[in-house]
Amino acid sequence: MAALKAHADRKAMLEAVFDGESGTGLGVTMEFYSLCAAELQKSSLALWVNRANENEEGSLSEFTVNSGGLFPVPIPASAKEYLSAAEVLFSFAGRLAAKAIQDERVVDLPLSELFWKAVLGKPLRLDDYLLIDKRAAEALLAMEDFVKKRKAILASDANESEKLDALSKLCIVMGKDSFQVEDLYLSMQYLPPAHNLPYDSVDLVPNGSHIEVNAENLEEFVCLSTEFIMKSGIQVQVDAFVAGFNEVFPISTLRILSVSEIRMMLNGDRYPKWTFDELLENIDAKNGYTKGSDHVLWFLGILAEFSPDERKKFLRFATGCDSLPAGGISSLTPRMTIVMKTDDPDVDMHFPSVNCCFHFIKLPAYSSQEIMKQRLLTAMETTGFYFN
Repeated sequence: MAALKAHADRKAMLEAVFDGESGTGLGVTMEFYSLCAAELQKSSLALWVNRANENEEGSLSEFTVNSGGLFPVPIPASAKEYLSAAEVLFSFAGRLAAKAIQDERVVDLPLSELFWKAVLGKPLRLDDYLLIDKRAAEALLAMEDFVKKRKAILASDANESEKLDALSKLCIVMGKDSFQVEDLYLSMQYLPPAHNLPYDSVDLVPNGSHIEVNAENLEEFVCLSTEFIMKSGIQVQVDAFVAGFNEVFPISTLRILSVSEIRMMLNGDRYPKWTFDELLENIDAKNGYTKGSDHVLWFLGILAEFSPDERKKFLRFATGCDSLPAGGISSLTPRMTIVMKTDDPDVDMHFPSVNCCFHFIKLPAYSSQEIMKQRLLTAMETTGFYFN
């Protein structure tokens, strides 16, 4: 964190090196960004709303999982140590994101659209939160709908008897289920969805744990809950991210872009897709291979059949980053190049290796495509097959 802070206001491109290692160049720098981004997403830090399922021991997976992207978990002001640590890390995340954008580096730090709206000062809506925590958002939206219907009944021209009858039948509808407000056994508290946070609940009003939620105060509960998870509970983190970002360049300059454009600049294509023909067109072959070589065609065939997860692992292996720049494989610079690795008679015993800086893949001339695939998958899963 200290290194990035020291270089935050420098316009020169950041180039990273690791203590005790001789490697330098683009591949090493991309590895630095990837490692920093991964550290920020560790579940143990409890920085983000995490939708990963707990395992049998009751603990979460190592890294935050949320298909809607990263959004800060709300933190009460009373959790001072937790909030202070989060402030430092969000400031670092802001510097990291800004430096990556400035240097045109793709980083797997999937900040959600909702978070980008927050740091850019755009209004947040409760229905936007559906992408972050669907269950919580649906519950609050259902309660909000109940409040609107209750107000409509009370404001109607019906007589008191008819109003009382309509109110008695009014329920909170969540999916196929319907509930009376009292059936939810809520109090004026926010209960976090995860168990790895250093707080169990947050009183939304003084002595909130002793105040039951009913039809009369449900609107207050919805408003206070929404305000906590989307404003007051994340404001310190948002401000810290913006402050860290501004150390590199003003975040306000991003306001001319759409949130989707900003995410593409930072994250590139997080779910890379390619076809055999696209690979053939955008990958070069040299030093013993041509594009028509059987081994090159085998290799491209393997890549074309990879699952989305395998594609990300391959990109991490070959380029140091598991995403492609905007535009996909055709925008990768420098172009990926396949070269022959060895003339050793025991060629099947060797593994592919790479130069991440120049996107060179040193590929042995294996005796079969199946052996090639086995060796490639092993190399992708194992560190140590990188060279500079």
